[in-house]
Amino acid sequence: VIRGALNITFKNIKYGNTTYPNNSYWGMLFTINSRINFVVENIDWNIKNGSQPFWGDSNPSNTLTFKGINNFKSAGDKKGGEFVEGFSTINFSDDSKTTVYNDSTDSDAVFWCSKQQINIGKNATLDITTSKETLIQDGGDAQINVQEKGRFSCKFFYGSYYKDSGAKLINSLIGGSITLNFSKDAVGIFRTEKDSFSGKNPTINATSPDYILFESSATNKSILSGITPKFIRKDSDSYNYPIDYLTASGQNHFVSNAVGSQNVSASNIQKGYSVIYARASRIAGLDAESKVAKDLSIIEAQVKQDTMNQLSSRKTSYKLATQKLYSGNDITQDTSQNSIDKATSANGVIDSPIVDGSNDSMYVFKNLLAQTYYLYSKIDEGRTSASGYTFASSWIEQVVQVQPLLLVTIPDQIEFNSIQSGEFGKSDNLNNYVVVNHGNVPANVDFKAITTNPGCSPDVSLVDKFGDESGKLVLNLTAENIASAKSETWGPLVEGKQMLSNPMKLDPFWEQSNQASLYVNGKHSVTMSSGPKVVNYSIKVEVLQAST
Repeated sequence: VIRGALNITFKNIKYGNTTYPNNSYWGMLFTINSRINFVVENIDWNIKNGSQPFWGDSNPSNTLTFKGINNFKSAGDKKGGEFVEGFSTINFSDDSKTTVYNDSTDSDAVFWCSKQQINIGKNATLDITTSKETLIQDGGDAQINVQEKGRFSCKFFYGSYYKDSGAKLINSLIGGSITLNFSKDAVGIFRTEKDSFSGKNPTINATSPDYILFESSATNKSILSGITPKFIRKDSDSYNYPIDYLTASGQNHFVSNAVGSQNVSASNIQKGYSVIYARASRIAGLDAESKVAKDLSIIEAQVKQDTMNQLSSRKTSYKLATQKLYSGNDITQDTSQNSIDKATSANGVIDSPIVDGSNDSMYVFKNLLAQTYYLYSKIDEGRTSASGYTFASSWIEQVVQVQPLLLVTIPDQIEFNSIQSGEFGKSDNLNNYVVVNHGNVPANVDFKAITTNPGCSPDVSLVDKFGDESGKLVLNLTAENIASAKSETWGPLVEGKQMLSNPMKLDPFWEQSNQASLYVNGKHSVTMSSGPKVVNYSIKVEVLQAST
């Protein structure tokens, strides 16, 4: 293009195949004038020799813009060049996705121009894989701007055609700088399979990004042995932004929450092979609801999802306790958080489940005694493309009251049959009668009174003992715990007579000791010569909540 002030668009074009794998050094458009706005959209480039896709004349008024989905592969040993040469402003439009693979000869960088500016639009992606020594070969200051939810990644590898062990973000010819600007939810990834990063120290302005990562593929290499990035936090949002790093022994903190500017050097991070500036995980809230009914006493717990971060994994930890797990009134204090972390059953913790999964954190605490509970929760998250790191939120607290339910079922009648005078017992009862605690508190069941009902034979009298008299009935009521076999017998039962008795304790519904067999026993001196005698009594029992 010789004429200036032009808007030019190349769209839906495929370059390179097995028959024609080569191209000229000058790329798809030869530009030697000013005010050229060159737009490419949905380009598939796969060239071996002459593989430089874009060449301009370094006029500061020229721009190169990428739209849609673009894939560029440049791999050959002749007339290679950069990915882009001579366009000072390069735009990757909103929502565009561009991948670049560059392993070609005849140049040392992916981008070359004076005062290079690369703009990654909102929700746009630029992924670069290169064997070149340098990301940007610049004649002045260089700048990469990653807008909201944009992603910029660059990986250096040992090439088949371009062979060099270096990995630099910028190699300025006149001493210029490189500045990386990351907006809200943006991601920056800088990896090397070659030497550790070297060259100019980057200045990184962070305004609520998701994360910014520098990493070596070799765990025995110090990723920052040749550069000292300066991270400058520009936002004032409510999240913490730790700077963490990885060594062979695992993950460590450099700072738990970056404030102002932080210079990160190899010595700061124990010569770690990876360092990350990341938004800390956070729980948006904790929902906890108690539900109580027959044979039911639960707390349903679920954290409110915070979807700010791009996640690869999530674990939700809960602790349910019968007492507060920290002292003071500020749960956000480090001492409070450490106290909750270390709390065990000795501190009142009754359950500590961990729920795996990014979509649903629901957990149901079951079989709970009626009382006040202290529920704590935190999350541990892994980030997409940042393996090895886990980011934990702070513990948050919810106080939950499980209301008491006193619910005991008692048989409405007990029938027995004793044909001969003398003793009778459990085997003479016509059914297996059971008293059951269906509530969430222990219950005491106690005898209170017996009364004679209409229809009871006048030939039979309730007594507490008898000798040779006929027509007498000594009647007892026995409750026998099914689990423990412990029993309580109330009797002899005599109408209108006060009696000292011990209650039968039944544990809450989830315990095996929540029920007891109930039966009558005793002896009688009733003759059956004139036929069977029917007795009919009402027995009053009292059910009260027992102590735990």
